[in-house]
Amino acid sequence: MTFLNKYERFTWLFLLVPIYLFLFLKLGTAHIRLWDEGWFSVHAVEMWKNNSWFVSYFDGQPSITSSKPPLQTWIQKLFISVFGISELALRLPSAIAAAITSFLVFFTVKKQGGDLWALTAAMILLTSIGFVGFHTARGAEADSLLTLTLMLQAVSVFRFFETENKNWLIALFLLIGISFWVKSMAGLLLLPGFAIYTLLMKRNAILNIITSWQFYTGIIILLIFIGSYLMLRESNQNGYLDYFFRSNVGRYSNSVGHDHSIGYYITHMMNGRFFWWMPLAVFGTVASFFQKDEWQSLALFAGILSVSYLLVISFAKSKLVWYDMPVYPFAAISAAFGLKTAITNITSLQMRRALMVSIFIFPCGKMFFHTQANTLTDAERDFESQEIYLNKAFQKGVEMNGTVVLHDHFYGSMLFYKHKFESVGQQIELSNDPDILKVNDKVLVKNSEHLQWIDKTYNVDTIGKLRTAVHLNLTSLKKDN
Repeated sequence: MTFLNKYERFTWLFLLVPIYLFLFLKLGTAHIRLWDEGWFSVHAVEMWKNNSWFVSYFDGQPSITSSKPPLQTWIQKLFISVFGISELALRLPSAIAAAITSFLVFFTVKKQGGDLWALTAAMILLTSIGFVGFHTARGAEADSLLTLTLMLQAVSVFRFFETENKNWLIALFLLIGISFWVKSMAGLLLLPGFAIYTLLMKRNAILNIITSWQFYTGIIILLIFIGSYLMLRESNQNGYLDYFFRSNVGRYSNSVGHDHSIGYYITHMMNGRFFWWMPLAVFGTVASFFQKDEWQSLALFAGILSVSYLLVISFAKSKLVWYDMPVYPFAAISAAFGLKTAITNITSLQMRRALMVSIFIFPCGKMFFHTQANTLTDAERDFESQEIYLNKAFQKGVEMNGTVVLHDHFYGSMLFYKHKFESVGQQIELSNDPDILKVNDKVLVKNSEHLQWIDKTYNVDTIGKLRTAVHLNLTSLKKDN
């Protein structure tokens, strides 16, 4: 503690190593995953190729399948222009956003509770599986950038209540608008938590808020942010508005294939995504109502936002496990406060130091393995074997020019690799129809029925194999064909 106090201006440097190890190391190694990563990757690459700013493209055609606004895609386009078409370019925006969020947690807690607990909160966040991993801090989707903008919203609200500077209200609405441009209506999901905190703890400020010009200026700014995007997208792509409202309302009020129980997110947090920190977060949230401390108000604010956000997404009909990512910065603050409260009665300084160090040993080791192993189940490896093969073929310089990728499921990730190979002058073709094949074709195939048809029809040489994916050269027709 004395050491941290002596060098308090540089304490944040301690976060650089875990941020590098957990967020950036081997970030571009894993293949582009199915579904959301495939969608975002192809949209970014094809918008970049078409120099489009508002219309999404998929396989060369305008697409409204994703109703999400383009801020994440714009940043990905920027990184593509710098690093080329690659997994790293597409995932860097998420990793950078997660790193900034970690520093934001650190400096927010530092201002209220000092360096030690600022480091503790940031390390809890960085060792939370729900914050770091597939679909989140190391994915090519928008959830990490959304989490950063939501955290910035929360900081602006908290600073408003702490300083009574009404300009923070303008900052809040500006940030809500930016959040909307990241992931549309998801950018508004902290508003219930802000309202609950205000009604419970800051009721006297309500009149001050609604009589300020900053409040109404902020609302106008927000409406401009939302309205301008919707009008621009509709003017560029007729029918988008109808799809936007059906998609966003539908995801909350109707199941779109991801219907789960109300305890879905809590169960996942307890079973791995926040496993070792969950008891401390619950304890810290409860303690923040009673435990007098220099950063009690921050812990209480974070606890209320965690609970309210979880309730909002838990009552939605459509649930996906990574939708809980914005909870973790607030839950990390609650967990740090819970840990501080729990060790208050330990009088031995040496014991407290030993406890603080030892409590992070296993989570840090687990997180390093989680991020570097890129662990997939056998079923996932088998199902995505063609995508994995294409990724490894590019890394190893395997000649893929002229290869037909014969697929049997959503081909977004394969389409990304088509663009990636095109960037180095190699052409691959995607198809789900084996009848297009001919002698001397090279084919990458996975589906067992396709393989049986090829085996019945052609003599082949095997070029390569990875689990269920086989790369073949069709040398000649069999005599009975």
